[in-house]
Amino acid sequence: MLGRRELQIVNQLLSASAVVRTKDLADQMGVSIRSIKYDLERVRDWFSEHQVVLFSQPNKGYWLECDASLLMELRNELSQMENQKLYTSRAMRVRRILVMLLLSEDYVTAALMADEIDVSRNTILADMNEVERLAERFHVSLSREQRSGYRILGEEQRLRSLLEHLLMSNMNNYEVYKMTTRITRQDRERNFQPMFDKRILPEYQLVESALAHYFQEETREIWQQLDLMTILIRLTISLKRLQMGRTMEAYHVLDIGAEKSEAKRSFIGFMQRVYMQREFPLLKAEYQYCVGSPVGGMLETDIAALTEAMIAFVAEKEGVDYALDQKLYANLFAHLSLRLGQGGVPGNEFNPLNSEIKQQYPALFGHVYEACKKFISDEQVIQESFISFIVLHFLVSLENQKLHQRKVRTLYVCSTGRGVARLIKNRVEAGIAHVEMVAYCSIVEVEAMCRKHAIELIISVFPIESGLPVVVTEALPKETDLEMIRQEVARILVEVPVALDLGERVDLVRQSSHEEISEEIILKGFEVYQQVKDALAGEIDRKLENGLLLHIFLMVQRYYFNKQYDLVLASEDGERQELKARLTEVFEQCGLYFQSAELEAIVHYFK
Repeated sequence: MLGRRELQIVNQLLSASAVVRTKDLADQMGVSIRSIKYDLERVRDWFSEHQVVLFSQPNKGYWLECDASLLMELRNELSQMENQKLYTSRAMRVRRILVMLLLSEDYVTAALMADEIDVSRNTILADMNEVERLAERFHVSLSREQRSGYRILGEEQRLRSLLEHLLMSNMNNYEVYKMTTRITRQDRERNFQPMFDKRILPEYQLVESALAHYFQEETREIWQQLDLMTILIRLTISLKRLQMGRTMEAYHVLDIGAEKSEAKRSFIGFMQRVYMQREFPLLKAEYQYCVGSPVGGMLETDIAALTEAMIAFVAEKEGVDYALDQKLYANLFAHLSLRLGQGGVPGNEFNPLNSEIKQQYPALFGHVYEACKKFISDEQVIQESFISFIVLHFLVSLENQKLHQRKVRTLYVCSTGRGVARLIKNRVEAGIAHVEMVAYCSIVEVEAMCRKHAIELIISVFPIESGLPVVVTEALPKETDLEMIRQEVARILVEVPVALDLGERVDLVRQSSHEEISEEIILKGFEVYQQVKDALAGEIDRKLENGLLLHIFLMVQRYYFNKQYDLVLASEDGERQELKARLTEVFEQCGLYFQSAELEAIVHYFK
């Protein structure tokens, strides 16, 4: 039997659309790569038992290759295995305890919970503080009575929001897929049931069966207005809570004649038939709860003001000017209008990316959560899935800003138009975010190149006259030169409007021929070698001088192609710190920056 972590790895592999890396798995689960590799051996054996090969490749990762039908069978089996292993972690036990309390009409003892979950009573008692914390997030409270046990108390709307969150958060992708296809396609050939508490399972089965028949009979118009998963879960919760004697509001029966839409009247008729099977009338508040209509006592939300406030709040926290992105405003406004515009209870949408978003963008998730707490009405309990969808809007905006971020088009002028242009390009663009070095040339070509490539800034190794801003630097820009360039770029971004015609977008630096690239590396290598000889002439071991020349040429080539020296081959020499410091100074003057292993290797060429 696979362990909980191994089940999670199987789930990742079955759900992955790309290669899964051991490092990513280790980071997600908070364990070492060695532990993940041990787990993967057991996972590989499990797949072998099911006649599926788990492929792997060093420096690439793990992946599966099998047909879709077998993949679905494996997901079904995984779902059953997860059901058996569900409550081995505290987080899952806490959810199960809360569901049990919300579906019980009276107090529940710790002993009863321990017996049902199959853990010790002390384990349950240790979990109750976490149960209380999660309940408080939904503005409900955990009541403790000596010798009676525990019970969840609070407003009905909040209790239902918590229950909806718990039911949805326990679902995996396979379950959501099966739950929807059993309704939309009447796909019932497999024995499937979601991992719901046995106390609510009969109501779920009733609603699922009724929805499947209604979906086949009714036109698709109504389904364009309603969220299928929201209806399925909320109708199930409504029936169960009514059976427990808990209603949303007073007993006001819904008047079907007041509804003008034929599609909505049809759906109301369907709901009436479902409630009649449990001998309940269709109450107005229950209908509003199930379809997300305004609920009595809840305030309508000014979506335009809410959208502006959320964008401004997150922008300030993140230090990103999201207000400039009109698409973000439009998309977020549409999303919030759909979920909150009429003052309804926002649906707990299933979001398969929720855990990944929280893990990869914790700061942004936290800031959006703060904004929701600050600006959204306290009556509307906000779920993590709701927040994750909003985070996605901000991530799209951030990505668009990166793609369309304005950069100052720069020309580099050197004596011949050749030499170290690519090294200069890497140095400048790495140090300054808003610079795009699009070409380089000699002094005689400046005016022609500026016209051809819509140049906005010239970086030159010697003073030249031009109608464009010119920054004169050393042949290899130092930090002071970079600071001058940075200041001029900032001024241009503020004062100079974006040119509509950017001219021919050809990057001459990137389109260098192999011959020119080789020439750059040779010239740069020779320049660095000469500077090392000038600075440390008396300390070079003459027997190793040719070796030093070759090493420096290879070193420049590695730097050019973003490679680093092999750390394994370098041994630490702590006694030659002064020599290393002088070498470092020479390299930095040449615009080259290396890791310590490179220095450790070079010092061996000196006396």
